[in-house]
Amino acid sequence: YRYYTGVDPDLVRPIDSVTKISPGAIFLIAGEGEAIANHTPAQFEAAGQPKELWIVPEVGHGGYWQRWPKEYEEKIIGFFDRYLIKKKVF
Repeated sequence: YRYYTGVDPDLVRPIDSVTKISPGAIFLIAGEGEAIANHTPAQFEAAGQPKELWIVPEVGHGGYWQRWPKEYEEKIIGFFDRYLIKKKVF
């Protein structure tokens, strides 16, 4: 991480940021091979509402779309539809 970004990975703590996103929606996605090491469940618990979590089976970091293309598309579009796209009311 430091090689690519120049940032000390010990200074990057997503759990400190997720609490600041609410009332904006947050969708955490992690592979089952990385979720515990990356503290994804704790980040999800710390986040305010609205929030969603997808622990992607059978993958580590990345590769979600490649392994589960239909599910990935459904989940991403569904999240956008629920929280990010303003709908007109007639």
